[in-house]
Amino acid sequence: MVDKKKLEANLSKLMDDIPEIEGLIALDLKGTVIVGQTITEMDKAALAKTALDVFTKARAMGKSTGKGGVQGINISMDKGSACIVGNDSTIIMSMQGTDASTSIALILRSIKACL
Repeated sequence: MVDKKKLEANLSKLMDDIPEIEGLIALDLKGTVIVGQTITEMDKAALAKTALDVFTKARAMGKSTGKGGVQGINISMDKGSACIVGNDSTIIMSMQGTDASTSIALILRSIKACL
């Protein structure tokens, strides 16, 4: 079980440390938001459900290809990107703008360290 207060503090520090991050959402494996913060108003519950779907599909791909578990997911979009990491109890998704392209490896490593 994840310590919500510790996770919230870690994610808040991460948003301060990496200014390209526009939002972070932690969710459980049912898609329920544990903690989340974004710099603009966003539907965190809808984002959590989508992150869960993506992570679940990536896990299925890992199994069907025989390549193992998911280490990290980076999704490039027209106006930014999203990174998703997870373990057996928690998934964390970050959202960043286009200015974060050179920081994706750092972001993935940093959110993975929060698990």
